[in-house]
Amino acid sequence: MGLFGKLLGLRPRKHILSEQEKRLVYESSVRYATVEIEGRSRLKIINESLSIIDKTKNLDTLNSRYETVCEHMKWMMENDIKLNHESACVAKQKVDDNKNENIIRIACDAFDIYEAKFGTLKTEKAKDNATVKMFKLLDDCISSIVDSENKVLKRKILIVLKNKVEDMYA
Repeated sequence: MGLFGKLLGLRPRKHILSEQEKRLVYESSVRYATVEIEGRSRLKIINESLSIIDKTKNLDTLNSRYETVCEHMKWMMENDIKLNHESACVAKQKVDDNKNENIIRIACDAFDIYEAKFGTLKTEKAKDNATVKMFKLLDDCISSIVDSENKVLKRKILIVLKNKVEDMYA
């Protein structure tokens, strides 16, 4: 209301919502509530998957849980939902670094078992089979490394492990 309306003592008119505006407000509030509820559900799935990633000894499990996390984080990014007071993009980078760390953990644990077991194997066929399994795991680990700040370092660690397996087998 302008100055002229104030001088005359006129009251401002209340804005009456049209049916379309009411529907838009209602749909917006329903969408917000739905996104909030679904966001909490997805965050729970993300946290459970991250916990499994940190504990699993199986590379396939790690990779499938990582894909689950990525899928849910993508939804969070599309809906502009923050994760632990940080953007989903920053959180995604941390998840990628964590995946690479856990790949190294799995590879090192498997190498320790291989190294301890290799000396006790009596036949060449048993040594061949164990070595082939170890090489396959290391190759799968190398191909599972994702782009992140620690990517190059983690690949180097896996290559060093692969060289150690070659040296033991030779």
